[in-house]
Amino acid sequence: MESQYSVEELHDEFWKVSRSPYTLRDYKTKISRIAGDSLVFVLKARENPKWAQELLMKWAIDHRTQMRHRSIISNLVAVKALTDYCDLTINWKRVYNMVPRANLVFRDSIPTLDQIRQVYSIMNRRMKFVFSLFVSSGIRIGAVAYLHLGDLKEIETRYGTVGRLTVYHGEPEQYYTFVSDECLSDLKTYLVERRDLSSDSPLIAHEVYPDRPYDPKGISILTLKHLIAGSWRRAGIVTRDFKQVHSLRKYFKTHLEATEMKSLYIELLMGHSIKLDGHYLKPTPEHLAEEYAKYQSALYISKEALLNQALEEEKRENSSLILNVEAQFIVERDKRIEAEKKFSEMQKSLARLSRIDALERCLKKAISDSEKEQISNELDKLAE
Repeated sequence: MESQYSVEELHDEFWKVSRSPYTLRDYKTKISRIAGDSLVFVLKARENPKWAQELLMKWAIDHRTQMRHRSIISNLVAVKALTDYCDLTINWKRVYNMVPRANLVFRDSIPTLDQIRQVYSIMNRRMKFVFSLFVSSGIRIGAVAYLHLGDLKEIETRYGTVGRLTVYHGEPEQYYTFVSDECLSDLKTYLVERRDLSSDSPLIAHEVYPDRPYDPKGISILTLKHLIAGSWRRAGIVTRDFKQVHSLRKYFKTHLEATEMKSLYIELLMGHSIKLDGHYLKPTPEHLAEEYAKYQSALYISKEALLNQALEEEKRENSSLILNVEAQFIVERDKRIEAEKKFSEMQKSLARLSRIDALERCLKKAISDSEKEQISNELDKLAE
């Protein structure tokens, strides 16, 4: 069916609805790399779809030896997003057939805790917070562009302190996850060197240099990727076994799955759709916070954090033991008071019976038989 909008309108609308500034810059770079000016490309492709398809196929063939499979696909995906939005007819199956098969460059693995600690130990304050943020929350790196200081709130639970993080705030994809108390500690240490601490300032800012004017803008995704990659290299960990950033999201899921936390809760914390279960499973943020706090030690990086967690658990256990002992003491005290009360009543009863018996013996000596019988009857009534 013919679109009711002109291709120019669809083209302009495509750039307006792109949500992430990072995605917007990325798409513009990739589309320009393949097709040049995006408006000229879509106008010409509407008139001559065959020309557009051949252009894309030729670009894929020419870059077979210059770029990796994933990079070629990533560039073509940007163009496909534009052509689909503008209702252009392109046979993308033929285009993708021109892309060489992927080599298994990365193994689908995650870093070990020792490797994470090795990188963490050589990082500065800001990067330590960044690293613990990814490890303890499982967020995607693209979500950093949306994060502000006001999106991270410290909350208390029965199992300790955690941070509630609002991801993609104000967007349709908004969801809640949590960060560990170790991450909150790293944030407080990092904020010491920050100047702008308002709720709408970026969660992760550009580096602060004493000889340069303060830059309140948030760190770019590309810069963050370079910083994380550089940290791995400086730590001496250069491997193809895992991806340097996305593996931290996998680490989050893998280590929480090893605990007793429900898998559906983990999916919610990662911002995944749980389909039909999502219509019926509606845990409150407070309940999710309790569940996360209970198992947050599985995401700790430093040994100090694990030691502190062990000490806190020991305190809670000791506190619980003290409460149990106090409760038992109160029960035993109440039992003792009740027993003393019954014993006192028995003593009073015995004293009363003793007085009656003495009175009876005294009267037997002082009265006649007829009077004895009458008094005996009276005493029986009294004893009853």
